[in-house]
Amino acid sequence: MKKLKILVVLLSIIILLASTVITSYADAMLLGDANLNSELDITDVTLIQRDLANLTPLSVQQIYAADANDDGYLAITDATIIQKCLAKIISPKYRDLDNDDALNLPFVPAK
Repeated sequence: MKKLKILVVLLSIIILLASTVITSYADAMLLGDANLNSELDITDVTLIQRDLANLTPLSVQQIYAADANDDGYLAITDATIIQKCLAKIISPKYRDLDNDDALNLPFVPAK
């Protein structure tokens, strides 16, 4: 019976820690996510390249999310960072939305 109580306590702690990690990403934006689907893929790279070539413009929200190096500009380096993440050379980064008003920041894309 004592082992069961210990097991229940340990499982409760694991569940509590896991839920804390999950909720901490709820207020975060994946940098480089140009198509806003909460994951990085080659589509994000293509969208950035098409925007930079003036073929398919991104929305302000997409540009803000696509800024993979979080420097306030959309450039080919952002597409390169995403490619490095996809190749597992570097890890993706997140922007903390609790401390950053994503919709009201001045944003000037580099074109």
